[in-house]
Amino acid sequence: MPQLECHSSVNGMIPRATLLSASAFVALCLASCGGIPANLTTQEIEKAVRSVRGDMFDAEREAAAAEVTAIKVAGWETEALGAAGNGVEAMSSQWTATLRFLEPIGFVLVQVDGTKVVRVVAAKGDEIAFSGRAHALKVNSAWQVSAMADTDGDGPYKGLWAKAGADNGGKITMGYQVIENGLSVSGAGRGSYFQPLSRLQPCVVEGSKEDQALASKIQERQQKDAEAAAARAKEKQDAAQAALREQQEAKAKADAERAEQQRLAAEAQQQQVEEQQRKAAAARHEQLLPLLAPLQSPHGAVITTDAPAAMATVLLQIEVDAPNLTAKGKAIELRTMPFREVAFEAKVDTRTGVLTFQPAGGEAIAFGIARGAVASRAGHTLAALGDAVRPQVDAVVALGMRLQSAAPVELKVETFDAAEAKAREPQLATAAMSGTEFFRGKIAPTLAPMFAGALTVNKGYAWKGGEVVSIRLAEPTKGAGIYLRGAGLPTDNLVVTINGVHRVVVTSIVKAGGALLTLPPDLEVFDVRFEAQGSTQVRAIALVTGAK
Repeated sequence: MPQLECHSSVNGMIPRATLLSASAFVALCLASCGGIPANLTTQEIEKAVRSVRGDMFDAEREAAAAEVTAIKVAGWETEALGAAGNGVEAMSSQWTATLRFLEPIGFVLVQVDGTKVVRVVAAKGDEIAFSGRAHALKVNSAWQVSAMADTDGDGPYKGLWAKAGADNGGKITMGYQVIENGLSVSGAGRGSYFQPLSRLQPCVVEGSKEDQALASKIQERQQKDAEAAAARAKEKQDAAQAALREQQEAKAKADAERAEQQRLAAEAQQQQVEEQQRKAAAARHEQLLPLLAPLQSPHGAVITTDAPAAMATVLLQIEVDAPNLTAKGKAIELRTMPFREVAFEAKVDTRTGVLTFQPAGGEAIAFGIARGAVASRAGHTLAALGDAVRPQVDAVVALGMRLQSAAPVELKVETFDAAEAKAREPQLATAAMSGTEFFRGKIAPTLAPMFAGALTVNKGYAWKGGEVVSIRLAEPTKGAGIYLRGAGLPTDNLVVTINGVHRVVVTSIVKAGGALLTLPPDLEVFDVRFEAQGSTQVRAIALVTGAK
C-alpha cells in the first residue's frame, strides 16, 4: 500500500490548498506516521477477497490460479468505541481490490473417455472487482486489522455466472455426466462450480477443434455400434422369418377361412345394428318433432315471457326442415320500440333434446318440452299464434312500423320550480296513461299509480344510473303534452323517448318542481321510455289533454 508523507506547516499555519476534513486528516496521519500497518491491511484485504466464493470459484484454495491486485484503501475514519482514555482506538475504511486470473477459469460440461469438455467463463488476465470495509482496533499500542468483502446475491462472481449461461435460463448442476465407451456410466461432483483449467486436465474447450474432434469420434463410434447392432438384428430377423414362414403358410389358410366366417357374421351384426339405429333415430325424431310444432303453425309463432303476444318476439316468416329438425326465418321483437326485425335459426339437438333458437346478433334461447309446452328455464315460452291473435299482432306491428318510421320531432321542455309547479298544476287537464308498465325490462304493475294521471299523489318513485321505466299504452293516444311532477329529491338528465323515435332530455327538475313536455297535436303516443342518466324521482307522470 503506498505511504503518505506528513508535511508540517510554516509558522504553524496550514495552507488553504492542503486543508482536509478531520477524519481524512486523522486517516492520513495514521497511514503514514506510524499508524495502522499497511502490510497488515493489505494481507487482510487479500484474505477477504480470496474468501469470497459464492459457490463458484474458491480463490483461497486456488491461490496459484489468481492474484489480488490494485488494493486501494480510502481514508481511515475514527469509530466510537469504549470510554475515553482506556487505551482502545477503533478505525474503519472502505477498500477496493481486483482479483486477476492467472490462468483460464471454467467448468465441466461432460467427461468423455477421460477427457473433460469445459466451458471457459474467464480468460487469463480477466479481472473481477471487489469492495468492502476494513476495521482496525488498537489495544495497548498494538493494531489488529480485519477486512470483509461486500457481497449480494451472486456477488462479484455474477459476471462468471452469466457467462456460464445462467442469465439465459441455464443451470449448472452439482455434478456432470461421465461417458465411457459411448455409455453414461456415472456422474462426478464439481466441488466448486468454477475451477482453473489446470485442475481439469485432460480437457478440451467447448467449441474448439479438439472438442469437435472428440464429438466426431463419439459419433463415429456410435455409428459403428449402430451398424453392428443392425447387422445382428437382421441376422436374428432372417432366422426368425425362416422359422415362421412355414407356420405362416400353414396358418394362412385357416386364417382366411376364419376371416370369411367373421366377415359374414360382422355383416349380419352390422345390418342388425344399423336397423336398430334407424329405428331408434326414427323414434327419437318423432319424440322431438313437438319442439318444432309451434313453428309449423300457419299463423306463425310467438316467444313470450311475462308480456302478451303484442309485446313479445313474433315469428312471422318461418321455413321448417322437419327431417333435419331445423328451421329459419325472420322475427320481429315488439317488446320495445323501435321494433326490430331479425333473422333467426333454430335447431334441435337430438342428443340433448333441446331446441336452440338463435336470433342474429342476440342471445340464444334453449327450449325443451315441459308439461306439454315448449319452454325455457328462463321463462320463455314458444307457442303457435292462433288465428284470433294473429290479426291483433299484425295490427300492433303495422302500428309500430308506422309510428317509428315518422321523422323525429323537436319536443319543447318547460320546467317549473316548486312554487310555479304548485300554481301551474291545477290549471292542467290530465289523463291517465293506461297500458303495460316496465321497470328494468320487466313488467312492473306497481308503477300503474304513477301513470294514473292524478297530480295530487305524494308517493315518490325513484330510479337512476341507466335504469329505464317505460310504458306501452293500450292504444295510441294524442295529447297536448306529458307532465312530470317532481318529488322530494331533484331529477337530473332524464331522457324521454316516444315511440322509439322522438327524444328529448329533461336536464333537471328541482325538488317539488315539475316539467312539461309539449307534444305536436298530431303525434300519437304509443310507447314512452324514461331513462335516468343521473337520478330521477317523480310523484306522477300524466298525459296533458289541455287546460282547465
